[in-house]
Amino acid sequence: MKLNTEFRSYAQALYQQRQSELVVSRENRLRSILIEPADVDWRVNQITNAIYESHRELLCARVDSYLAAYRVNGLVLDKRDEQEILDELRNLNSTELDCGLRSRGLEDQWQPNADRAIPNVPQYLMDRFEMALNQASAKLRSGSVEISNDYNHNHATQESRNTLVINGDNHGPIQQGGSGNIQTS
Repeated sequence: MKLNTEFRSYAQALYQQRQSELVVSRENRLRSILIEPADVDWRVNQITNAIYESHRELLCARVDSYLAAYRVNGLVLDKRDEQEILDELRNLNSTELDCGLRSRGLEDQWQPNADRAIPNVPQYLMDRFEMALNQASAKLRSGSVEISNDYNHNHATQESRNTLVINGDNHGPIQQGGSGNIQTS
């Protein structure tokens, strides 16, 4: 990844702040679901929805933190950068799935059971987490394209401002400082 230590720390700080907010929000939501009188199937559905929504927001927060760091640093993501971020998202997906399945209210839902509203909770949650990963990946790709377009637009604007106009005769070569200069006569 092209980000230096300072900008990686910046991305991490943004992410940790959002992560803390999401964890508190998820725990409050799960607590409120568990204290409501309801049948088990309704609770399992509500719990898995809360876990999924929180996880989706967590993955998107990670993507947003990296995109913000690249923007502030003035860098464009290349395929290698995107792949590193996607690998990190996959690891986060796996870790959070294990945590989600161990949430209170899902203790008895590990084995498939055809009598339940969601017969196979682990597979159901895994599929939803995969959907969240796909949404975060799409957000990363669109953010990367947006950063690249902004970068190209800013550089095209800068190049067009560096114009040298000579009124009269020119009796020798002209050298204008900078990279990417084109000389025509």
